Amino acid sequence: MRFVFGIIAVLAIAVNSFASEDTLSFDRCQIVNDVNDHSLPSKLIIHFQLPEGMMGKEILLAQIITKISLRNVNKDSLLELSFSPFLSLPPEGDLYYEELEAMTDSLVAGSWTCRFDSAASFQVDITEFVRQVADGHRQNFGLAGAFDLLGDRNLRLPENLAGPIQNRARITIIYK
Repeated sequence: MRFVFGIIAVLAIAVNSFASEDTLSFDRCQIVNDVNDHSLPSKLIIHFQLPEGMMGKEILLAQIITKISLRNVNKDSLLELSFSPFLSLPPEGDLYYEELEAMTDSLVAGSWTCRFDSAASFQVDITEFVRQVADGHRQNFGLAGAFDLLGDRNLRLPENLAGPIQNRARITIIYK
């Protein structure tokens, strides 16, 4: 009988130490380009909502996973996607490129650099940002991403690409 209780105790401890995984999607995705300076990189505005049950949990890993297909980009180019958190809720509708820098935190929430091919794959680690939101130390007003072709001209995305990005992108969060 002690053996059975011992096994039950070990299983109870093991179950509590397992992590859970959740996959979220964007509830906002928008591409903003500077209308006056076409050499500036496109900005990707995203927002996702953490489920109430994830608040206060220990966030082990959080990352944005997506592929972005583009043409007319040199395959040897390095492409960086970096995200900064918004300091306040950005207005719905049209955002102006010039305003975005003043609305975002100067600290980067996560970035990913890859060699570009026809469909660049991104896995941007935003663990610390999601951890701060889940702990109640930061509000989630969304993130502003910037695309940068390192050592090349800047990348300007068509604004109608926001829908396909929103449909494909996922935020994977592992927590316990």
